[in-house]
Amino acid sequence: MINETCATLWHSGTRYFFPYVSARVCSSIAKNGIKQKGFFDDSVCTLRIPTKTELELSIGDFVRIGKHSGDADRNADFKVMKIYNNLRGVTPHYRLVCER
Repeated sequence: MINETCATLWHSGTRYFFPYVSARVCSSIAKNGIKQKGFFDDSVCTLRIPTKTELELSIGDFVRIGKHSGDADRNADFKVMKIYNNLRGVTPHYRLVCER
């Protein structure tokens, strides 16, 4: 499901707030192997950040849906795994693929 929302991104300890992003979140919890007992969260989030300027983003940054003022939480936040720079065209944007 695609939602229009806001997002907070932490890049090198600095927090950035994006007021208008398009987010698609697929949540799931999977069993962790046969020998290991337990479950893990393998949710995926795709964010589209509309912008016409270059942003400082890198793989390994943390993202949380909504506006937040604290530090990044490694266990609860999404981690940026892929960055697509789509700044040319009618709707320039960045597309971030994030996982937990």
